[in-house]
Amino acid sequence: MTEHGISISEIGCYVIYYIVLLIVVIPTILLGRRAFCHTFCWMSPFMILGMKIRKTLHLPALHVKADADKCIHCGRCSRGCPMSISVEKLVENGEIVDSECINCGHCVDNCKKNALSYTFAKEKEKANGKREKKSLCQGNQNIAITSLPSDLPSIVTKPI
Repeated sequence: MTEHGISISEIGCYVIYYIVLLIVVIPTILLGRRAFCHTFCWMSPFMILGMKIRKTLHLPALHVKADADKCIHCGRCSRGCPMSISVEKLVENGEIVDSECINCGHCVDNCKKNALSYTFAKEKEKANGKREKKSLCQGNQNIAITSLPSDLPSIVTKPI
């Protein structure tokens, strides 16, 4: 039975426990919000590898699309971003392109003017060597992602 709140049998285990705790806490104190995710995330290599494979094979991907004309620069998108990305500045480019964006959709949910939305697009190479996004939605349909009460995303199509 645990007497002190931590179930560790030997004194050496306490040292290891506190070292691991400090590895998580110290970056947060020194670097700020979500520092552990920004510096030690074990998923990052898989996300980067997946992105490189997708670009090499020219596969479609889910992106956050921005309409700069609808944006009122309220900053709700940037404050809601769990990765601390300055979304408001990226809206001016028409698409949220940032290496730290995990496409969680908090910025889309927080935008009251619907300036941000999801799009499922494939990159198409132009004659000048640059790539452009080509939407896979046809006709008068658009893909929208809504949050269910259990915060599980569901993809639905709705007419524009």
